[in-house]
Amino acid sequence: MNVFNLLTGDTSNESTPSLHIIDIVIIIIYFLAVYSIGFYYGLEPYFKKIKLFFLSKFKRNNTVEQQITNNDEIQTNNDTQQTSNKNFFLADNNTGWLAIGSSLFASNIGSEHFIGLASSGASLGLCVGMGEWISPIFILVLGWLFIPFYLKSKVYTLPEFIEKRFDRKCRMYLSCFSLIMYILTKISVSVYAGSIVFKVLLNWNIWVSATCLIISTGLYTITGGLKAVIYTEVLQTFILIISGTTVFVIGMIKVGGLSGLRENLPDSMMHLFQPPNHPDFPITGVIFGLAWTSMWYWNTDQVIVQRALSAKDLANATRGCIFASFIKVLPVFLMVFPGMIARVLIPEVQNDPNGAFILLVQKFVPVGLKGLFVAAMLAALMSSLASIFHSSSTLFTMDVYRVIKEKLRGRRSEVVQTSPSSTTPITITTNQQVVAPVYYNSTERLEEEENIEEPLENLQQNNELTINNQPTNTTNNNNDDGSGAEYVIVGKIAGIIITLFGVLSIPIVQLLSKQLYIYTHKVMGYCASPIAVIFLFGVLSKRVNNYGCFATLLVGNTIGLTRLFLEAILIGENKIFDVEKLPYWLGKLVGGFVTLSFLHFSAALALFSIICLYIISLLTGKPKEENIELLTLNYRSMYETVRNTFNSNFNFKTFIKENREEVINVLLTIISLGILVTLYIVFA
Repeated sequence: MNVFNLLTGDTSNESTPSLHIIDIVIIIIYFLAVYSIGFYYGLEPYFKKIKLFFLSKFKRNNTVEQQITNNDEIQTNNDTQQTSNKNFFLADNNTGWLAIGSSLFASNIGSEHFIGLASSGASLGLCVGMGEWISPIFILVLGWLFIPFYLKSKVYTLPEFIEKRFDRKCRMYLSCFSLIMYILTKISVSVYAGSIVFKVLLNWNIWVSATCLIISTGLYTITGGLKAVIYTEVLQTFILIISGTTVFVIGMIKVGGLSGLRENLPDSMMHLFQPPNHPDFPITGVIFGLAWTSMWYWNTDQVIVQRALSAKDLANATRGCIFASFIKVLPVFLMVFPGMIARVLIPEVQNDPNGAFILLVQKFVPVGLKGLFVAAMLAALMSSLASIFHSSSTLFTMDVYRVIKEKLRGRRSEVVQTSPSSTTPITITTNQQVVAPVYYNSTERLEEEENIEEPLENLQQNNELTINNQPTNTTNNNNDDGSGAEYVIVGKIAGIIITLFGVLSIPIVQLLSKQLYIYTHKVMGYCASPIAVIFLFGVLSKRVNNYGCFATLLVGNTIGLTRLFLEAILIGENKIFDVEKLPYWLGKLVGGFVTLSFLHFSAALALFSIICLYIISLLTGKPKEENIELLTLNYRSMYETVRNTFNSNFNFKTFIKENREEVINVLLTIISLGILVTLYIVFA
């Protein structure tokens, strides 16, 4: 059915579609706002150049004009190079807490939430909300435990942190595996969920929908980088909350409130906590299995954590996570409850739950507000896709391409260096004065280093260092060889290719589960536990080493992918092999392995990963000091800090005054957890 007939409720004449002018205006305003923000940050360096050009024309003092123009040109050129790396990948590390929190929320809420959460709500009831209401706990864990280490290590990506904590082999493995996970659990699901929306609203086929989604999202993502992604997500968060609240309120009025839901739904659908034998969300699986999936997603996933990595400081990163924990409780009300409402009001939803949310909007949201709903669906689609697009390009560029390039450049350097013991110096000069020779052989420059160390530092600070009378820029732009623009181009191309692979994997989504939300948690549950384990114990324990890390990742992910493959071919309507044809003992073993609840499987895999990590680490020796210094919790230092703070001279007022921001963050965290516990009690 055509979108215009569907949204207006007019099915008498599908050939003459019409949409209310208010809806059209809302959709147009949405697109204008998103692209204005995206293109503004993409063209910001050019705006600066234009500004400098006009400023230089209106300066009266030629000397001052020349000095200002030259300095500004240098700064602008430097900004342009920085945009190629730090600005493009980390938004220049200048993001405030409100933008971080909004971006965390919008990156998480994709169209698969509108479609998948409502679908699972219509099928299973309120228990599916545990996946949402356990998340705030781990968002807070991100802000208080992991982010301090990530920011301290000054990394672009989380696999880069793993290299610093363990080794490069673990980094490369995790980067490649994460890209595969993005294809299976993020890109494919987001595009498939969007295709469902467009199929109902526009009657487009899946490939046309996918093409439109990729192009519309890629335009501002490629142009503006992470800044464009984050600040468009602030707008999209506002739209998502307003539109979701509208649907929730209208639906609750139509169904008669919570009492109306209780009267028309099975009692089991109105409870968060389900018995241990529940097929999808057993309470034991939620506590011991879903926790690891949530930890992987919120604490170790590049798509999510990259927003916090762009923070201007630790205080803003932590408060952004706290803000996200507050608004993360909303999806249960905005998406799960509408699915339950649709089951009561629209009988056909029981046969096809994936259409629950859209049908609810079609039948009960008045004309004029449907445009807001369409804008919200577009916001969900575009925000999640933009985040995935940008993060996947960051992973490939900084963890795969750059690492390979560094290794190849290192080999070329070894070939060029004809004699490792050469004592030929490179002459370092400034203002035509020789400062010091720098030898390839470090053993012959010990005395010279003592004399020139301080002058060299001063020269580097003044950016006046030259080598062999050739000027060089010593500014650190987080770039090994000054090829930032090259990295950006590679990242953009990689993001497009990875997204296309995600689109091609859509048939896997259709094969494994009719409930998108359950599908995403299944795949994450099969693969996420080993990753979460190595990050958590990598920070908490100084004893685990690189051998244990790599073995845990390799063996754990192999087990998880084996479960995913066997489930695809042995379970469901599309199974291609009957497990009963196997010998009795093997059939029981395989059947038990495949039919175990995915949350219980995740818990068992996490336990296995912890055991594997420690056994291999204990058998292979202690890690290097450089891999644990400043990258793991120092319990003795924490104890000493607490003891020195709360000594006999402790003054409460002085402590509050000196640590005002931290105290506010602690109080907000307590309030967030209090709200969460209250919801657990009310809907238990």
